[in-house]
Amino acid sequence: MNETTVIDRNGSAHDAAGERRFYRPPSDFFAFDDRFEIHADVPGATPEGISLTIDDGVLTVEARVEQRYPENARWVQGEFGVGDYRRAFRIGEDVEQESVTATCRDGVLTIVLPKRTARRAQRVQVRAG
Repeated sequence: MNETTVIDRNGSAHDAAGERRFYRPPSDFFAFDDRFEIHADVPGATPEGISLTIDDGVLTVEARVEQRYPENARWVQGEFGVGDYRRAFRIGEDVEQESVTATCRDGVLTIVLPKRTARRAQRVQVRAG
């Protein structure tokens, strides 16, 4: 966050114009022989509040975070904002998009992007008709 970010009484982050801000989850990227993996930190999000979409080669992650502050508390000072997460990743054609899976545990979203199997040249046998 920068100096134009405002944390409201409920701990939600907004820009100076009052528009809701989204946090960009820090992420690690791994490549394996058969897959890629993205590990994104989304503390406070639950599996039910996470949405993954793939459109035109872009994987978009959106994670909703529920309010964590008690309603009857008097706000004294806030340093940590509560907000939703949003991030987009461009994925290559070598990803088998139909087989992408995701799990969320202890605030870490793990997205598994299986690689397409290599297409090999294939010899076609011609038979007598």
